Amino acid sequence: MISHLIDRRMMLGLGIGLIISALVFLLFSSPQKEQLSEEEIILRAETMGMVSQEKYREALEEVEREDKSKDKELVEIQIPNGTSTGNIATILKANNVIENEVNFVEMVYLLDLQYKLIAGTYVLPQEADSAEIILALTGNKE
Repeated sequence: MISHLIDRRMMLGLGIGLIISALVFLLFSSPQKEQLSEEEIILRAETMGMVSQEKYREALEEVEREDKSKDKELVEIQIPNGTSTGNIATILKANNVIENEVNFVEMVYLLDLQYKLIAGTYVLPQEADSAEIILALTGNKE
């Protein structure tokens, strides 16, 4: 009879121990983390003021473009009809639009654009690079 009591107490103690262990595990285990979709993550990041790398690059490029245009003074240039590439370079150099006439002319010829320069009135930034000016004078926009 005594051995029966010991067996019963041992089983009862073991059962209570298992129940207490399970309760402690439930209380102190970390809760299940919520699984978020990619859209939810992006939405939450935007609400916290974060931006995607693509939007950051676009904003950075826009700021750089604004800074460049603010730093450079704009001048109005008149290119008469029939003006040669060399004379266009002279006009641009006289108005501080380009730094080097020879480099400008060489670039125009290397790109085979000597016959595509369009006469007219232009508002150009001073000290711009030759590529920007050639794009403007050929009617191409950046």
